[in-house]
Amino acid sequence: MVKEGGATISGGALGVDAVAHRVTLSQEAVTVAVMAGSLDNLYPSGNWQLFDEISHTGLLLSEMAPGSKPTRWRFLQRNRLIAALSEAVVVTEAGWRSGSINTASHANVLNRRVFAVPGPINSPSSAGCNRLIRDQLAELLLDAADLPLELGWREPSIPDQSSLGSLELRALDALTTREQPFETIAIASGLSRAELTLALGGLQIAQLALRGEGNGWLRTH
Repeated sequence: MVKEGGATISGGALGVDAVAHRVTLSQEAVTVAVMAGSLDNLYPSGNWQLFDEISHTGLLLSEMAPGSKPTRWRFLQRNRLIAALSEAVVVTEAGWRSGSINTASHANVLNRRVFAVPGPINSPSSAGCNRLIRDQLAELLLDAADLPLELGWREPSIPDQSSLGSLELRALDALTTREQPFETIAIASGLSRAELTLALGGLQIAQLALRGEGNGWLRTH
């Protein structure tokens, strides 16, 4: 995602937060850490080296006055800033009740897009993600590489047609982006049932055609 020009915004905590910041720094991209306490009370202290790196190439941010220590309610309060600063919020792991779920809740109120990575149904660390997806409070995310496309940062790629045979090209020309019955496609392409079956199989492998809900066929682009 950061290779597309995006930045990461997180809370600087141990675990997933720290990983997100470090990976972003390794890509020489911008990362922002939103603190629960003031900038003279950085927490956790074990991440002081990480915070130092972020301060040179990214941003350490706090709305707390100097001398303010991080408290439980301040962690929840700063989550609204993470949501407000973000174009989208991604929840990779979360228990049934967690700070990440709180951030996702703020994001929904602010009309930010929320994505969640699903996990095993018997895993407590995935319970929050699965609940967000089930309750339609988050979109399912399986691969971080999908984010730039989902957010409109990148146009969808068009599959290569250079390796298609003559039967597949004739079938492709007969297809539209609206589902059509097999027989209609056969008439439009001038192919026999056997030829069209073979051609559609090739187009499906090439990701140029797919079978519709009504058992017909349509092209993907």
